[in-house]
Amino acid sequence: MQTGGPASGSIRGKQREVGDGWNDLHVRAALTGDRWLDARLHDDVAAHFQRLRLSWETETAAYSSLTSMVMHPAYQQIIGLGPQVVPVLIDDLRSSPGHWFWALRAIVGEDKAYGAATVPEAAAMWVGWFEALD
Repeated sequence: MQTGGPASGSIRGKQREVGDGWNDLHVRAALTGDRWLDARLHDDVAAHFQRLRLSWETETAAYSSLTSMVMHPAYQQIIGLGPQVVPVLIDDLRSSPGHWFWALRAIVGEDKAYGAATVPEAAAMWVGWFEALD
C-alpha cells in the first residue's frame, strides 16, 4: 500500500510529482482548485498562520539579523504550510508589508519581486503576481 507519495492526493505529493519548485501553473492549480484549497482549509491555515506569526514576532522582536529571523522555527513552520499559506501571506502583505518575501520565495520557488528596491515595492510585486493568477 502506498502512503504519502504523489498518488496520495496531498499538496506535498503534488509537489514531488511536478519536481523541484513550483511554477506559476502549479501554484495556481494548488491555490485555486477546490480539491486543494476550499474555504474551510483556508480558514484553518489562516488561523494556524496567525498563531505562528504571533510566536515568531514575539520571539524575534529583538533580532537584528534577518537570517536569524527567517530561520526561527515558527517562520520555518509557516514555510512548511506550503502553497495553502500563500493567499494568507499575500493578504498580510496587502495590509502591512513585512518579512514574508523569504517564505514566499521558498514556497513558490522563485522571487516574484526580483529587482525591487524597497519593501513596499516588493510587496506590490508579489501582490500583483498573485492577482494575475486569476
